[in-house]
Amino acid sequence: MERASIKKIPNKRDMVFGYKTNNDFEFPVFMMIGELIGRQQANDLVAEVDKLIAEGKSKFILDMSQLKYINSSGLSILVVLLTKARKNEGDIAISNVTQKVKELLVITKLNSVFAVTKDIESAIKKLK
Repeated sequence: MERASIKKIPNKRDMVFGYKTNNDFEFPVFMMIGELIGRQQANDLVAEVDKLIAEGKSKFILDMSQLKYINSSGLSILVVLLTKARKNEGDIAISNVTQKVKELLVITKLNSVFAVTKDIESAIKKLK
């Protein structure tokens, strides 16, 4: 007897955030895409950072050019990633921040915690 497989149809909330990894630079670059509004959305990103740290890489760049919105839950993910990197002698630089996200970083004073740069090249220089 064959069993039909049932796939969960993702709802809009499941699809609002994504990321792409680019390893063509000196440090891994994560292009964040969409809206980061929930911790569970970033599980794959956190797992990938954990994997890279286990491989001895602890400096990362978050490219936010495609990040449209981030809320307090999303900001807490950024702090989690930064904490993981710094516990392993690394750091995180944020680049290509949109005006809306930049304002949020300033309001929360996270712009003084993260290295915020205008582009990926500047982020690489900050992490060296």
